[in-house]
Amino acid sequence: MRTTPRHHRDVPEFARASWVRSGACANFHKPHRPTVLEQKRPPIMTTEGPATRPPGAGVRVEGLGLATVSVAVLGVAAAGLGLLVQGTPGAVGSLVGVVMVVVFFCFGALTVNLVASWAPQVSMVVALMTYTLQVLLLAVALVAVARSGLVPDTLDARWLGGTVMVATVVWMGALLVGALRSGETSGAGPVAP
Repeated sequence: MRTTPRHHRDVPEFARASWVRSGACANFHKPHRPTVLEQKRPPIMTTEGPATRPPGAGVRVEGLGLATVSVAVLGVAAAGLGLLVQGTPGAVGSLVGVVMVVVFFCFGALTVNLVASWAPQVSMVVALMTYTLQVLLLAVALVAVARSGLVPDTLDARWLGGTVMVATVVWMGALLVGALRSGETSGAGPVAP
């Protein structure tokens, strides 16, 4: 003889009412709740971004202000250090390098975001073309500075190149921090429960 009943029909009639009320077979009589796959709701779209602006509503680059200020602070620090170590040519080289980075990267960020707000379908192509144009223009600017005759006396090429490299890393890091703070990195937004 079993000591625990498997179903309320196995319980004698006189004990059935108290056994069912106590919750002994509560698991057996639970209502069916649909699983996530059985629920009738539209799927969560991971490619859909947050509420979008109408085309041409304005260009906003997340982190552009932070990047510009960070690179400007770096430029002042590099110019001071260049002045102490190399003299005036080191300071001028650092300042020219910072100005080049800010001008080139602001141009690229604003161009890509302007195109993305008007025609998002072509934004990747424009981003690649803008990057290529930036690299070519930077090379042309560096060659022009080298051939101008300013390099040995007025401008130190090592400080110029070093500042361009460090300022580029600082610029990218500041843009990344700005984008992560804004929460618009993937466009997916939070996942609904």
